[in-house]
Amino acid sequence: MNIGDDYLGKDLKMGYWRDTHLRLEGDSVYYIQYVFLKDWRLASGESMSHPRLFPKHTCEAQEAVQIVGSGPDAAIDASQEMYFAALCAAKHRIWITSPYFIPDPAICRALKSAVLRGVDVRIIIPAKPDNMLVYHASLSYLENLQDAGVKFYSYTKGFMHAKIMIIDDLLATVGSANLDMRSFYSNFELTAVLLHPEAISSLVRGFEKDQEHSEFIDPVKFKERGRIVKLGEGLCQLLSPLL
Repeated sequence: MNIGDDYLGKDLKMGYWRDTHLRLEGDSVYYIQYVFLKDWRLASGESMSHPRLFPKHTCEAQEAVQIVGSGPDAAIDASQEMYFAALCAAKHRIWITSPYFIPDPAICRALKSAVLRGVDVRIIIPAKPDNMLVYHASLSYLENLQDAGVKFYSYTKGFMHAKIMIIDDLLATVGSANLDMRSFYSNFELTAVLLHPEAISSLVRGFEKDQEHSEFIDPVKFKERGRIVKLGEGLCQLLSPLL
């Protein structure tokens, strides 16, 4: 979750800012701290490993959490592989919110294959963009996925900045990674994979509430947009790996 007045809804242009973040306690914090210290060393050259930086905690909860860190300094694209594996595992539900939707070919194939398996695939994107190039690049992917049966919704209450994925009742994710190629391959990202039923249910309720404030993007009407608009979206798609 970003820090600043804009993200408190004080920007008159963007208005209400919809985000999702969480508080973690216990063992999962150690890995988050490890990622921070690793990034600190990369940025400053200073290594901090004193034991006092890793105090024992008293959290006794048993909810399972997997922290996935990724970045250009890693040997694998962990965020992309986590998303892809989760999409392939889905049997009933894939619900996603993402402010920037620029999927790579593997993610597109995974979404289409899920629909063919009978999975309910819903994706909420912003109705109001904060970056026009990224917004139109995102729209360029919709028609092809809509033809496959993916359902898209545009969030109208404000700007949708939450990055959420819900897979069946199996897992849910909250983190910094968008469903876009920049997050997958270029940015440093951190995502919490939540496996506890209560945590998943909480995000399901949040998604359903967000959908109440969203408009269904009708595939038939969406195809009727003008040729110039489609041409502009196609140009943005060509540039999308750089966005």
